[in-house]
Amino acid sequence: MMAEVILRNTPKNLKLSRQIRDLNQSEDASIDIHFSDDYQQVYFSGELIYLPHQVVSEGDFAVSNGELVTLRGKYCVLNRNRAKTVNVHLDSDLVAEINAIRDYISLHKSLITPEGTQHEIILEMLRRGIDKMKDDLGLE
Repeated sequence: MMAEVILRNTPKNLKLSRQIRDLNQSEDASIDIHFSDDYQQVYFSGELIYLPHQVVSEGDFAVSNGELVTLRGKYCVLNRNRAKTVNVHLDSDLVAEINAIRDYISLHKSLITPEGTQHEIILEMLRRGIDKMKDDLGLE
C-alpha cells in the first residue's frame, strides 16, 4: 500500500497541486496524480510524497494513507507499513552464536526447517524478541 494525499479540486488548490508535483519531480520522488471520478478531489500517491511548506501551513489537505513527517527539513508523507531492508554487519562471535543456534534448530526442528538460513534465524529471533518486549510492556 502506498502513501496517499488528497486535496479538494479548487482553483487555489490547483496551484498547490502543481507545487506538489514540481517538488516531487525535483526530489526524484515518483508519484501518481489522478482525479476522483467526479473531479472534486486530486489524489497523490507514492512511496514518499513531498509537500511544500505552503500546503502544510494552509492545512487544506488530507492524508488518507501514511504519516506526515519532517525528513531532512522537508514535509513528506511516508507509508509506515512498508517493509524495510536493513543491512547488519555481524562480528565473528555473533556469527558463531547464530551458527550454533542454527545447528540447534536443525536438531530440534521446532522453529524452522533444518535448511534455515542465517536470515531466517535472525528474523525469527527478532520477531520473538519483539513479541517478548510487547508482552513485557503490555502492548498488543
